[in-house]
Amino acid sequence: MNQSTLNQLTMSLKAYNPTAYQLMETVSSSMEKVAVLLLLLFMGINLMNWNQQLKSNGGEMTLQLWIEEILKYAIGLFLILYVDEIFDSLSWLFNVIIKLVAKSGLEPFSSKAPDYKGLSWILKGFFQGVYVVTDFIGQISTKLLILLRSFTLYTYKGIAKIIVACYMMESLRPICFGFFKLYIAAVLQGLILVVVIMLYPAIVTNDLLTVAKTGAWTSSLMAIAKGIIYIIMLFGSQRMAKNIMQVN
Repeated sequence: MNQSTLNQLTMSLKAYNPTAYQLMETVSSSMEKVAVLLLLLFMGINLMNWNQQLKSNGGEMTLQLWIEEILKYAIGLFLILYVDEIFDSLSWLFNVIIKLVAKSGLEPFSSKAPDYKGLSWILKGFFQGVYVVTDFIGQISTKLLILLRSFTLYTYKGIAKIIVACYMMESLRPICFGFFKLYIAAVLQGLILVVVIMLYPAIVTNDLLTVAKTGAWTSSLMAIAKGIIYIIMLFGSQRMAKNIMQVN
């Protein structure tokens, strides 16, 4: 991983694409009014349901029930008004962790291909070519995944206020919690990408020379297999993050 890729990965959404961020803010602002109306609607439905149930049982709304409903409404309103700030804080926290992990790695910005001592010039050329091609595809794939991840985060922030309005309805509350997990999974993907990219040079350096002792064909196939696995791991980072957060 080079410094440019790390900067893109840890860049705020506003800095990554100011135009897209401004459009997302416009959409989010429009969603806020609709979300507040939904919150009031859900609160009214809850109060009506409570009132009907209590009347059928010969009871009435107590002060405790009123406080509970008002508290749920206050939490829902807080989430609607400040969900953008909550998401920005989560992104900032993960960006700090990503930078710390990258800096503590084995020279992540100056990783070099192994020198393949003891191998014939044919195998050296082959392994060097596989490493260079894999690294190039990995860099391109990483930038595409960063773009996809940023697009996902823009979308989540744009619709966040509508989704968190579901907090008011008990039957819809899991949707709200699941949405927060999806956002965390998206920012967690950045950390997984860094770990995968940092591990690949170390694995190649330590393993290719060992495998080469078993024969040229085995070494060649293993080199190709490692490159394919590396690309698969990059593109599987999103699924891995979702599995960790236990969301689909």
